[in-house]
Amino acid sequence: MRILGTLAGSGTPQLVTTGFQLDSGQTINIPNVPGWSGRIWARTGCTFDATGVGSCLTGDCGGRLECNGNGAAPPASLFEITLGEEKDFYDVSIVDGYNLPLVAAPRGVGGGCNVTGCVADINMGCPRELQVIGRQNAGALSGARARASVGARPVLLQRGIREPDDMQAVVLFRNVQESLPESL
Repeated sequence: MRILGTLAGSGTPQLVTTGFQLDSGQTINIPNVPGWSGRIWARTGCTFDATGVGSCLTGDCGGRLECNGNGAAPPASLFEITLGEEKDFYDVSIVDGYNLPLVAAPRGVGGGCNVTGCVADINMGCPRELQVIGRQNAGALSGARARASVGARPVLLQRGIREPDDMQAVVLFRNVQESLPESL
């Protein structure tokens, strides 16, 4: 079971649901509007009461099941999409850290839609100061925060951009680049 969150981009309305449970193998259709733009992410280590109040260890959005305009608290692997009239644009991003493998694989469309994302669990290569340790899974590594989220110098995890004087940043970049070649 995974708890997911959604956040509409600037100028587009929130989806009908902004937080929901998705069991393994389950699919869900979410009504949207042409031109919708936003993010969808999985949250981990979640507990919610019957009213939808609670929290998630990674990807939390204000302590509620329904995110209602709140974004994901890092770390969270993000699926970002803009629904166009003729073409849709999408990517998988770890700009807000990484919590789970995430792959976008379009179906039912023709013509050059690429699979993108990361099937590798890159948490194990995460520097100790960026690690998020789980409370529910006996201290197991649950996520890797983005360097900027802990007040350190930013690491830009984009192809060809790195800080050569920060060896840890270069090592982290190489680890991510090797694990996510299609996403960078």
